[in-house]
Amino acid sequence: MSFLLHRAKEFSGPAPESVLKIAEVDYCLAENGDKHRTSSYDLMKRKNGEARLVIRRGQPFKVNLKLSRDYDATMDEIVSVFELQEVDKKRPIRAFVQVLQPGQVSERAWQAVIDDEDCVNDKSLKIIFTPGENIPIGKWLINIDTKRCDSKGFRRFTDHRPIYILFNPWCEEDLVYLKNESERQEYVLNDTGCIWQVPSDKVKPLGWSYSQFCDIILDCVLCMLDGLAAIDRKDPILVARHLAMIVRGIMEGRWGDCDEGGKPATYWMNSLDILEKYYKSKKPVKYAQCWVYAALEVTICRCLGLPCRAVTNFISGHDSNNSMTIDYIVDEKGRTIEMSEDYNGAIAVWNFHAWNEVWMKRVDLGSDYDGWQVLDGTYGYGPASVVAIKRGEIEKNYDCADIYAEVNADQVWWEYNKCSKTFKLLKKDINQVGQKISTKAIGKNTFEREDITLNYKYAESSPEERASVEKVLLQRELESDIARWYLNEFEPINVDLVFKLEPKNEVTIGKPFSIVLTVENRSHQKTYELTAILRVNTAMYTGHIIGEVKETEEDKIIKPNTTEKVKLDICWQDYGHKLSDLGTLQIMCFVPVKCTDFTYVQHENLNLLKPNIVIKLENEKDPLVVKKPVLATACFTNPLPVCLKNCKFVIEGSVNKKRIVVKLPCDVEVGGEVASSFPVIPESEGAMTIIVKFSCDELKGVDGFREFKVQAAKCSMETNYV
Repeated sequence: MSFLLHRAKEFSGPAPESVLKIAEVDYCLAENGDKHRTSSYDLMKRKNGEARLVIRRGQPFKVNLKLSRDYDATMDEIVSVFELQEVDKKRPIRAFVQVLQPGQVSERAWQAVIDDEDCVNDKSLKIIFTPGENIPIGKWLINIDTKRCDSKGFRRFTDHRPIYILFNPWCEEDLVYLKNESERQEYVLNDTGCIWQVPSDKVKPLGWSYSQFCDIILDCVLCMLDGLAAIDRKDPILVARHLAMIVRGIMEGRWGDCDEGGKPATYWMNSLDILEKYYKSKKPVKYAQCWVYAALEVTICRCLGLPCRAVTNFISGHDSNNSMTIDYIVDEKGRTIEMSEDYNGAIAVWNFHAWNEVWMKRVDLGSDYDGWQVLDGTYGYGPASVVAIKRGEIEKNYDCADIYAEVNADQVWWEYNKCSKTFKLLKKDINQVGQKISTKAIGKNTFEREDITLNYKYAESSPEERASVEKVLLQRELESDIARWYLNEFEPINVDLVFKLEPKNEVTIGKPFSIVLTVENRSHQKTYELTAILRVNTAMYTGHIIGEVKETEEDKIIKPNTTEKVKLDICWQDYGHKLSDLGTLQIMCFVPVKCTDFTYVQHENLNLLKPNIVIKLENEKDPLVVKKPVLATACFTNPLPVCLKNCKFVIEGSVNKKRIVVKLPCDVEVGGEVASSFPVIPESEGAMTIIVKFSCDELKGVDGFREFKVQAAKCSMETNYV
């Protein structure tokens, strides 16, 4: 039976024997779970009396009382007392709820009415409770008092097992109400997803198992609300702000080499492993980077009923100067300079940056700002209205200025003269920052990319977009020297010379390639002299340089109507031993043109494309069936010009209850197939995802996933495989 029974603990106050006793309580788990869409929580499925009721605020739920005698509506009174658990005992939050007769309505936030469909039957009473749509989320304890109208004494039934009450995106009065059912299914109930790390359609995103319904996750997440005043837990704005700031306490960030006590960010592929470790130790888990924080926030928010999705911003700005521009400060050779906190041009742009959006009404800002709000756990930003960001309203709560710079700041190159201590504007790029802002498209069995760039910014270079940028710069003009200089200086131009740098964006990892600068002189009369510097570095995706790969510097004379080229050849041996796990190369082209004020500057992040893991089933034609084992194989071809050593596959997702780790018995030769087989046992019907990650000494961060549909087992199959 899918209900809870609890023996009464009677209040020993002065109560006549005739006062109604509550003997047992049935929390109607199956019925309430279906109606509240909470039946997926493992808390609802525990055995041996350990199951707990999980419901959503603002929505009725049923409780069936087993009584010592038949209920007498003319004489018996019932009052329920709900109390928020694990909060400041000096300031308890309680709700006193009078149980009313069918058709009656209370003026209080909570409602309790006897079910008129099953009013009284054989010493039992079914009550429909409705928690207010604006109550604090968390664990609530319930006491039920009974008394007679003609006496003063009462009896108290105390249940020490809490009821978990969450936000409710299905309730129109809840501030997190989300109208579209397919969006609620995706942003609240979907327990797998993906996060983009490379803007290329040739590379699949990183698959992630959010696991928001698993085991201890809900208890762990509610513990994270410690430090937030109990009364503030009713407000999704304040809850979201708290969650944005505390995720760095769950995992320690590390953007360099890891020590022996931690795992690199590329190791993780699900939230359950992280949160179990944190809940057990209450110490930050090592280590995370932005996409791990974003994945954790999805788990935490969806677990609490707060609609949430992960978002990736490509070419993401970092305004370290508070200028609302992304400033590269370079020397006469085009090398970035770290000067001071006020003028720091060392790390300005991340190759990508992941954050979250949560859906809610912004009663603090006004209805114009309802909808998606940015949470950036890496920096502790938000919630920031996406509408306000697009409009350039950087003064709006919370942290809109920082996120505006991430998606729409202009990139600016300044040359610093150490002797005169002056800055010279070399170049401005108004179209680079904030590209292909991406999130997973809606659909349980869909891992397609949805482009939401135009939610954050007007079309690049449009009058509206330029007006938005100018508005935010003017707000910074008095606070920032760089903002003031940028507004008042003009970019040097050269109408005769045309520069072209290749390749851009993508190169297959392990393959040799060449950086080629082409300079065309379109003048019919003038000859130009220049010094072309090409430099390639390995870098973190954050822009931090790991090491220099190769550099060339050539003087060129470009005669009228001629073209010259500068070439820099790169091979695996040049960069392979210096790569980060994500495999990013940084290209810098710096070309001062002599006897002019013009310097050509071009900065590119080169994405090294890794192979996608292909996942195959033993028999692709046969459908997957619940509890029926099937053999799957993950494979790809070694793209490197070296052997792969200490190879390992890790398999995750909704296929099996625990992760599978498969170590390959031997090295993989150049051009050889990297493959491993593993069992798949679907746990339930519907959509299922297999997520696979591969690593070895020479190649890390190779990922793959595949979605399947699982059919229900027939009776004979259930007999064979349960």
